[in-house]
Amino acid sequence: MSLPKEITSKSFFILLAVVLFLGFLSRLFIAYRFYGTYDIASYEKIWGYWKEGLSPYDGSRRYNYCPLWFNLLCVLHFLNGYLHFPPHIVIKFPLIISDTLTTGLLVWFSMRNGRSLADHLRIAVLFFLNPVAFLISSYHGQVDTICLLFILIACVIEMGGARRKFLFSALCIAMAVAVKHSMVMVAFLMAFRQTGWTKRVLYLVISVSIFWISIFPYLLWQGW
Repeated sequence: MSLPKEITSKSFFILLAVVLFLGFLSRLFIAYRFYGTYDIASYEKIWGYWKEGLSPYDGSRRYNYCPLWFNLLCVLHFLNGYLHFPPHIVIKFPLIISDTLTTGLLVWFSMRNGRSLADHLRIAVLFFLNPVAFLISSYHGQVDTICLLFILIACVIEMGGARRKFLFSALCIAMAVAVKHSMVMVAFLMAFRQTGWTKRVLYLVISVSIFWISIFPYLLWQGW
C-alpha cells in the first residue's frame, strides 16, 4: 500500500477505519467460507467431550493445548446454543476479535514511539491486511493471536508507570502461557527484563502459575 510521507489526521482516521473494515470483513468471509483444518475438527470434538464429562487429554483425544482454550471453547459452544451459528465460525470469532485488538495496540506502540501518521497506517496495513494473519486466525483457527494480544498488553504495562506493573505484566504473560504453553519462552524473556534475581524468579513463577493451576485438576483426573 503506497502512502504519502505525511497525511492529515482526518485522512489517517478514515484510512484506518477502511483498513479495519476490510481486514475484519475479509477475516469473517474466510472464516465462514472455508471450514479450516484438522485442528478445527478437533476443537469441535472437544464440545462432545465436555457434554459427556470427558477429559480432553485422554490418549485417544485430539487436543494438545492448555485447559484455558478448552474451557473458552466450551463457553462459546454453550452460548452458541442460543445463537445457532456454524460451529467453525464460533471457534474463529474470538481470534478475529483478538487480531483487531492487536492491530489497535500496534498502532498505539507506533504513536508512543513518535512515528508519523503514515507509519501508524503502514503498521496497521502490514498486520491487519496480511494474508498470513488471515490464514492463522480465520482459516487455521490458531490461538497464537490471543497469546500475542496478552504479550502486547504486558509490554504496554511495562512501558507505563503503574505501581503494580510488575504483577499485572506477569499476569498477562501468565494468560498467554495458559492459552498456549509454548509461550513459556516469552515468559523467560520477560522475566529477565526485570531488575534483580528475586524479581526475575518471582515473575517467572507468576507467569506459569495460571497454566499449572488450570491443568492440575486434569493431571489428577488422568491419575498422573
